[in-house]
Amino acid sequence: MKYTTMKYITMLPFLSNADLKELAYKVINEEVKGVKLAVLFPFLDEETLDEIVERLIQEKRGRELTYALPFVSRDVVTKLYEAIEKEDFPGLRKETLLPFLDKEQIKRMFEEILKNVKDEPEDDEDEDDE
Repeated sequence: MKYTTMKYITMLPFLSNADLKELAYKVINEEVKGVKLAVLFPFLDEETLDEIVERLIQEKRGRELTYALPFVSRDVVTKLYEAIEKEDFPGLRKETLLPFLDKEQIKRMFEEILKNVKDEPEDDEDEDDE
């Protein structure tokens, strides 16, 4: 296998935290093309990942945030949940966070949904039987 054809993905586990962080920021700043930020998430240390997610939240990059969810801390998920509650987040819906939320947050989300249910007629076929 020639060096030029070696996939960058196979090298990620062997890069230092500093090199991975540098690469992640180059991808975010579009200085490096062809590397997906989501591929880097499992290899970033917690501090770097939290920094990157904070930036993605500020820039409202919802689609990329979706891929980070399995790797971020509960605190970061909570910040993201609160950010989505305050305003729309392109590319990310609150329901996407469900597997990563605590029970209280899920309960709040459920209660909000119930509160916003419209008065729609139910399609109840049993009424004709009565």
